[in-house]
Amino acid sequence: MKKHSMPEMKEGSVNVVPLIDIVMCMIIFYMLVSKIGVAMGIDTTIQLPQSRVGTSMDDPANSVIVNVSLARVGNMAEYRAMPPMGGELVALSPGTVGDNSLGAFIKRARGDNPNFKVVIRADKDVAYRDIEPVLFACTFAQVKEYKFEAKVPE
Repeated sequence: MKKHSMPEMKEGSVNVVPLIDIVMCMIIFYMLVSKIGVAMGIDTTIQLPQSRVGTSMDDPANSVIVNVSLARVGNMAEYRAMPPMGGELVALSPGTVGDNSLGAFIKRARGDNPNFKVVIRADKDVAYRDIEPVLFACTFAQVKEYKFEAKVPE
């Protein structure tokens, strides 16, 4: 019986085909498990207040961002957030009654997740009375943790 042996290698050349296959598999794996360019629902028009104790997002998968800004007409507060499944920012009404209310939105976003957080991004000109409905909605939805995002001074 004839023994099979490895083919002779030409001097100075290496077969890189298996290496390329493995690298391509790793690239596909990392593209599937990472969130590349995921919109988190941040309203870029909001000018955050300055604070020495600014917060950063630790786990965007377990949180929803509520943007509070002043309306361009009437100087009333506007509440906007992105649904958990993605999409565009939706306008929400203060309170807990109705499908389009802050309380109902946060309760739907929380679901059964005990580690759910709400990040409140309020414009620097928004008064506390306009942030208060978001806090009531968090209480209604039984959210245990919420954070205020602020800009750290230079």
